[in-house]
Amino acid sequence: MTNFGVKNSGSNANENVTVQFILETVKKIINSPQNSKNIVYDLQVVSGTFLLNFVESFISVYDKVQNIVVRVGQSSDCLLINCHFDSALSRASDDLISCANMLEVLRIVSLQATDARNCLIFLFNGAEENILQASHGFITKHPWFKDVRGVVNLEASGSGGNQYYSGPGTSWLLYLYRDSVPYPYGTAAGQDLFQSGLIPSDTDYRIFRDYGNVSGCFFYSFTGLDLAFFTNGYVYHTPDDTDTRIDDCTISKAGTPFSLPGINLLALTKAFLVQPHFYSTDQKLAYFEVASTYFFVLPQSLVSFLCLGALVFALCSTYYGVMRHNYSCPLYPFVVLRMRYSLIYTTAVFLVIATFLASFGINYFLSRLFHALSLHMTWFALNFNLVLYAVPPFLVVLSFHHLNALIWNSVIYIRII
Repeated sequence: MTNFGVKNSGSNANENVTVQFILETVKKIINSPQNSKNIVYDLQVVSGTFLLNFVESFISVYDKVQNIVVRVGQSSDCLLINCHFDSALSRASDDLISCANMLEVLRIVSLQATDARNCLIFLFNGAEENILQASHGFITKHPWFKDVRGVVNLEASGSGGNQYYSGPGTSWLLYLYRDSVPYPYGTAAGQDLFQSGLIPSDTDYRIFRDYGNVSGCFFYSFTGLDLAFFTNGYVYHTPDDTDTRIDDCTISKAGTPFSLPGINLLALTKAFLVQPHFYSTDQKLAYFEVASTYFFVLPQSLVSFLCLGALVFALCSTYYGVMRHNYSCPLYPFVVLRMRYSLIYTTAVFLVIATFLASFGINYFLSRLFHALSLHMTWFALNFNLVLYAVPPFLVVLSFHHLNALIWNSVIYIRII
């Protein structure tokens, strides 16, 4: 598909060549003698309007955008897996990697003879880049949308690596991801950063979230996973986003979902096909992974309690550290010692805060300097340029902690005397 060139919505490469290629691939999977599943497809051509609150509120109008929708099974409980085949300046990762992985997972699922309790819907949408239009057409106007119980959105903001999970921590789908995916990747901190608005980007996930409940798709509340690549982010939406920059662990090979995203997606779809029930609650969850092997999901209230407990423990330890020296040195009144050690602990807390402010401040200064010199994004040219961002904050922070060590040594010297 990368050979078709840039696929802007409305172009011949997008509306005809790519659509025909995906349709022919889907037909081959359906007509394969090894196909053991009830698979049907639909080419949706849809028009509509909607309000989009992205950067600024505006009305988005679209006409005759195309969706290729493939359904595996006839159950009324479906998992929607979404990617988009249109592109901006990029040609490969955003989002053809996900399209290729979805086609390969669809092929493998079609070969498995196990009975399925639920069904899958693969959505290849043809208008995401301008902006999020085809997904709106599906979730509001396609007849299959009412069977959707959860969404897995596949995106890219780089050229490879494992897919980072940055969706909200809610509901059964997050637990399914934890229990089934062999190589999980994501933290709640990434979710907070993405949803804070500091990253000027968005995905079809927003449309499913904002319009899914309105359409009556989801039980209780929206539930979904937003997964995206981010390695080599400097090629994102540039002509340098080519298939030669995609690493081997990212794209599925013929015959097996050898890639990390392909393996994860296949495991997730298999688990969903036999999922006995779906439950969504308003309980917010925090999550994190360790070495892409262990994925932990905790109630946000428990995490808040643990953080509060750690804070109380730190304060109590500080108080004990101050008070236990009241009688250790009879040469000084205990009031003087208490003030001295209180100053030491206060300085330590201040250094932690100063470390963060110094790191942020120096990097902000460098970014403004590069901007003023018209050297935008030049740090992407060579990885070595990251030294300019990393070394100055490191030296400043190191000097802060060296100062703290000198203060501690002076206190220990006084205590020995």
